[in-house]
Amino acid sequence: YTGVSTYLVTGGEGFIGTALRRALGEAGHRSISIDIANVPDIYLDVDSAGSLPLLAEQVQACDGVFHLAGVADARWCEEHPGEAMGMLLGSIGLGKLCGRYQKPLVFASTGFVYGVPRPNTLLHARQATAPASIYGLVKLGCEQALRLYERRGLALRILRLFNVYGPGQEEAVTYKSTVFLDKIREVLDAPEGAVITVGTPAWVTRDFVFIDDVVRAFTQSMRSLERNNQAVTVWNVGRGVPVRMSQALAT
Repeated sequence: YTGVSTYLVTGGEGFIGTALRRALGEAGHRSISIDIANVPDIYLDVDSAGSLPLLAEQVQACDGVFHLAGVADARWCEEHPGEAMGMLLGSIGLGKLCGRYQKPLVFASTGFVYGVPRPNTLLHARQATAPASIYGLVKLGCEQALRLYERRGLALRILRLFNVYGPGQEEAVTYKSTVFLDKIREVLDAPEGAVITVGTPAWVTRDFVFIDDVVRAFTQSMRSLERNNQAVTVWNVGRGVPVRMSQALAT
């Protein structure tokens, strides 16, 4: 980056948002956190149509937007599909605003858009999407909405995140209900010698990526947009190394 920039971070109080804002601050930039959790700079529900006037003011005044707001719990989305659709409405509104005011936008999507991959298959961003969950379906809808505005001039990067882990994950409100964290708690609370049931088939693997690498992907994506780099829009963010849940818990 050159000079001091101001970035809007929706979902700025979550696990990734907190780490991203810290990194931006360390690089000498200012970040404005928009969230409905904890004590953000601006308490605002991005998914609400009534929030658009205030959101428009913030987008117009910033240099770029990191859009991380949304529910990160796939199980909650299955139980509340109507409310989960709010993420799509929020992305439509934000994409329209960023396009109108010519602000670059980096969106946090998910590997859930691919659905259930075949065993030991390395996914790439050009692979066909086939969501097998409400969460993946809504996130893919958000991607498509933002790409609509990209065709109208929006500077956009979409990062499909896999299983992000690292310091601060346990404290993050939006990550408390993940299956992996639940299993970690079960392992820590279990007496010595206890048998823990993972609950997934033996062949199921996950791609775990460290939070610092994810933050770097976001900041580098924004830098690329600011330099008008005509790179591809959609990127997978992971290590490309399959790890079984039982193996991850054992370590």
